[in-house]
Amino acid sequence: MVTNAAGAGPGTPTPQTLFDAHPGRHVAAEFHRLDATRRVVERQASLTRAERRLLWLLADGRPRTFREIAEELGLEQSTVNRQVNGAAADGLVESIEIRPRQVRPSDAGLRSFTGSISHQLDTYEAALARFDPADRENFTSLLGQFVAHYAEAAADAEAARDHPPRAPGA
Repeated sequence: MVTNAAGAGPGTPTPQTLFDAHPGRHVAAEFHRLDATRRVVERQASLTRAERRLLWLLADGRPRTFREIAEELGLEQSTVNRQVNGAAADGLVESIEIRPRQVRPSDAGLRSFTGSISHQLDTYEAALARFDPADRENFTSLLGQFVAHYAEAAADAEAARDHPPRAPGA
């Protein structure tokens, strides 16, 4: 019997042929390219990705507990403890002495965040400026719709995983 590279018989799809035929493949490839480029831009920033994410959340001026930060960023409590303590050691955030402990950005943290995020936003703006105005508006609208639909699909997939359909008669 002749087998393909994956060890399957003739006519059996391989993981690669399934991947190549998948409708989401091109979207995944473009997001991979975007992520690689985003990492290049982020390496040019003065803050780490974790510091920017934390300061972005706190930039609204509302102090938060470590638990709130963990929930809002979708991170483990231990990760938040490490990141917040590191940001505090670097002078980017400061504690408010109430219980439970809350943090807010320091003045230095807000200045660093503004400079760091400005670089990233300027890069986005430069890319958007390469579109004609109608395409730029359409792209932004479609991207917002895609992100919303993707969030819905992810929530549906999570719900299906957590509550698989029951077999008839079970």
